[in-house]
Amino acid sequence: MNIRDMEYIVAVAKFGHFSNAADACHVSQPTLSSQIKKLEDYLGTPLFQRVKQQGHIIPTAAGIKIIKHAENILKQRDIIIKLAKQTRDPFVGDLRIGAFPTLAPYYLPIILPELKAVLPELKFYIIEEKSDILIEMLKSDKLDIAFLAVPLIDDELSETPLFFDAFYGVVHHTHPLAQKDFLTPDDMMNENLLLLSEGHCLRTQALEFCHHIGKSHFDDFRASSPEMLLEMIRLNTGISLMPKLSMNQHRPDIKFIPFLDKTLGRTIGMVSTKTGLHPKLKQKIESVLLDIN
Repeated sequence: MNIRDMEYIVAVAKFGHFSNAADACHVSQPTLSSQIKKLEDYLGTPLFQRVKQQGHIIPTAAGIKIIKHAENILKQRDIIIKLAKQTRDPFVGDLRIGAFPTLAPYYLPIILPELKAVLPELKFYIIEEKSDILIEMLKSDKLDIAFLAVPLIDDELSETPLFFDAFYGVVHHTHPLAQKDFLTPDDMMNENLLLLSEGHCLRTQALEFCHHIGKSHFDDFRASSPEMLLEMIRLNTGISLMPKLSMNQHRPDIKFIPFLDKTLGRTIGMVSTKTGLHPKLKQKIESVLLDIN
C-alpha cells in the first residue's frame, strides 16, 4: 500500500466512476482499476461496489472507513509538503485567505493589492464563508488565514487584532432618523430592525446590540446577504446595523449614521492555527495589515 493507492481510492469515492477518477489522477482507467483490485486483494476486502441502477461506483461499508483514513493521510501528506516548501522559502507558494460576507467585499479589495506588492511570489486564493465554516476550514488546513471578529477564545487558534469596525445605523434617506447626526439606543427602540439570516456573525453582533439596549422585537425578514439587506433598506422597509467598512459602497438613497456610543462595533483580527503559518510569513503579513489599518 502506498500514497498513490490512497489517491486512487479517494478519487473513485469522490467521482463515483473509474473513468473520471482515472482522469483526475492522470492515469489510464485500466491502470487505476488494476491497482485498486490489487489493493483490495492485499486488504482482503472489497472497497467499492457498482450500483447498476444508478450506473456508478459507491464504497462498501469497509471502504467508507478505509477511505476516510486515506483522506486524512493525504491531508497530512499535503501538510508535510507545505511545511517543507515554507522551510525553503516562506514567501513562495499559495496563501488561502478566508473572510465572512459582511467583511470580504469591503476589506479584501483594500488589503490584497498591498499584500501582493509586498509578497509577489505568493498566489492568493480567496474564500468567502460564514465565520463558523471559516474556523473549521482553518482547523482542517483548508485555509491559511481568516479575517474574523475577535476574540474567539479558541486554544487551537492564534489571533491578531487589526482594527475596530464601528457600527452605524443604516436608514433610507427619507426616514425620520436620516435627519440625525448621531444615534442613541433610544432611537432604535421602536424601529423595524432588519437582520441577516442565521449563521452570519453580523446577525449575532446585531442581536447582542439589541439585547444591550433592551430591544426584543425583530422583523420576520431575514436577509441572506449584506447586499440584500441594503436593498431592503433602499425600499424603506426598515433599518439595520452595518459596519463602517460597508460604507465603501456608495448608495445615494441610503444614509449611514454613527452612534454616539463609539464602543458599538466589532474588532476584526487575523486568525490562523498556531502552527499553520511560517513565523516569518505571519510576521510580514501582520506588519502589512497593521500599517494599512
